[in-house]
Amino acid sequence: KVYTLAGGNRVVALNKDTGELVWATQPTGPDGASLGNIAKVGTIYHDGMVYVGTNDGNRGAAFAVKASDGSIVWSFFGGALPGVVVTDVNGVTTDAGATWGPLLPNGNSCALTAGSTPWLHGAIDPGLSMFYVTFGNVRSCGSSQDGQERPGDNLFGNSVVAVDMKTGAYKWHFQSVRHDIF
Repeated sequence: KVYTLAGGNRVVALNKDTGELVWATQPTGPDGASLGNIAKVGTIYHDGMVYVGTNDGNRGAAFAVKASDGSIVWSFFGGALPGVVVTDVNGVTTDAGATWGPLLPNGNSCALTAGSTPWLHGAIDPGLSMFYVTFGNVRSCGSSQDGQERPGDNLFGNSVVAVDMKTGAYKWHFQSVRHDIF
């Protein structure tokens, strides 16, 4: 098969010999959450899974689908919701969602509209069973252009994040710039 992206935020598998469609899927996150726009990021195939990043969307995610049928296996969001707690390799525990600032007057987290997206395909490390993805293009709560409206350090924005390649479970991150306003 050949794995690629198509309009309508779809991941598709084509027959490598004929070009005919084998399957197409429009994956979503937990509870039907949007993963972000799927159009401009390359796919990666490894060991029965297709890894995809998103672009130009609120929150943004990296995710994996089964190569056999396109069903979603896991997703990891660049804009973590409050209560998503991670412990990094140095033993530092952080509520990643809280780093997007206090809840907005409407009760939502800024991470829902100001997340960051991978934009580039990630990298597979079969020896360590990890998938590495970079998150950038941090948006603002009300505008994709003005970061001054976005409070907090915005954990995973402007970061390299390592997740378990089979489950998407967080392993570690390195944030190069906290709260980049440009």
